[in-house]
Amino acid sequence: MMDIEKELEEFIDSISHHSPSNAQVIRINRIRQAAAEFATTLVNSTPQGRCKSLAKTHFEESVMWATKGIVLEVADEPPAD
Repeated sequence: MMDIEKELEEFIDSISHHSPSNAQVIRINRIRQAAAEFATTLVNSTPQGRCKSLAKTHFEESVMWATKGIVLEVADEPPAD
C-alpha cells in the first residue's frame, strides 16, 4: 500500500511540466500523425450529433493519455515499441 507522502509526490509530479526527450518527441509525433488520419475519417464519416461529439472527446482523451504516458514513462522501463 502506498503511503500518503509518496502518493502526493507522484501526483504532483504527474501534473508538473515534463519536457520530452528527442526520442519521446518522435514517438509522440507518430501518435499525432496516426491520430490526424483517424480524426479525418471520424469527422468525414460520422453524422453530427451526440455520438460524434462523444467519439471526438474520447479520441482526444486517448491521444492525450498516450502522450502523457510517453512523457511520464519510468526511466527504468523500456518503451513498448
